[in-house]
Amino acid sequence: MSAAAAPSGGGGEEAGEGGKKKVDGEGRGKRVPLAGRPLFTSVASTKGHRPRMEDEFFLSSDGSFSAVYDGHGGANVSEYLRRNLYKHVMDHLPPGDDVYGLETVQEALRSAFKCADDYVITQTPYGNEGSCAVSVTIHCDREGKVSIISCNLGDSRAVLSRGGKALDLTEDHKPNAPREMERIYRHDGMVTWEGFECSRGLQIEGTGVYRINGSLAVARAIGDIDYRPWLSAEVEIKTIDLKRETDQFVILASDGLWDVMSSEEAVQYVHAVMGGAMGSGKEGDKWSGGVGDKAGGSGAEAGKPPHMTLVNWTQSYAEDRGMIRAATMLRKKKMAGYLTEEALRRGSTDNTTVAIVWLQ
Repeated sequence: MSAAAAPSGGGGEEAGEGGKKKVDGEGRGKRVPLAGRPLFTSVASTKGHRPRMEDEFFLSSDGSFSAVYDGHGGANVSEYLRRNLYKHVMDHLPPGDDVYGLETVQEALRSAFKCADDYVITQTPYGNEGSCAVSVTIHCDREGKVSIISCNLGDSRAVLSRGGKALDLTEDHKPNAPREMERIYRHDGMVTWEGFECSRGLQIEGTGVYRINGSLAVARAIGDIDYRPWLSAEVEIKTIDLKRETDQFVILASDGLWDVMSSEEAVQYVHAVMGGAMGSGKEGDKWSGGVGDKAGGSGAEAGKPPHMTLVNWTQSYAEDRGMIRAATMLRKKKMAGYLTEEALRRGSTDNTTVAIVWLQ
């Protein structure tokens, strides 16, 4: 597994299994839709126990656009999205502006997803491959009002930490979701359960998955031409206003994380690490409470409780703002990696990709 962070004003690279990859698709000389300070981001990706890696991700250079792509049937569609979806967004924005209205950005996002799907389903090399996609755009208008725009197709998810609590920005598009199931049956498809059942014939949640016609386990995606019209490529877009005082970060992740952690568990895990112990822990050490901050000079010696929380440590070094900032930023940088490792510890067997956009 590998991790990377795009600090304020920078980044420009992706990290994944096999090393770093140059970020593609920054558009044709246009500025991104964020008018304001660049955002710090953290990202990590692991193949897990799968034979191949089909996840991809993209972070714009200023952090205003972030996306996770979870391919299935192969990695070609998710790789296409990494290289081209953000470019499509930029190409659908009108020329000549450096700050765009909210509705303009929303329409550009909708058009970009449709453009990507229109291309993929006409290309023979992609065959019956597909990809889920989740993205978050941080938009600031000319008056300084900031909005969070989420786009989703499939069962990846975006979650906001607001006041220390999880707020789902997207809904999982599973075949058994009422809206999705209604569409599937309307087109003479079937939703089947593949998993364990109790003695009364009822499904035991967590022991299997629902599938379209016994095959595909998501109800919306880009590609998958053989599953139309049961599968939808219509992106779901939601927008909320940013609350500067209480909105802390956004987690975007493929279902490798959400299969083993709820939205609230993931948010609380991040807060636990950010407020955890400072000490001289060794690589791999964990302390009571389940959150050990490795590799960042924090945690506790094996078997011993932490001697100081990050909050108390910060108070002790209140005069050295540079040290405090460095310690905090290091944890933020590594946070996506910590989450992917936690997913593996909890038994996730899928590819897992996590991107975190820090709003504070």
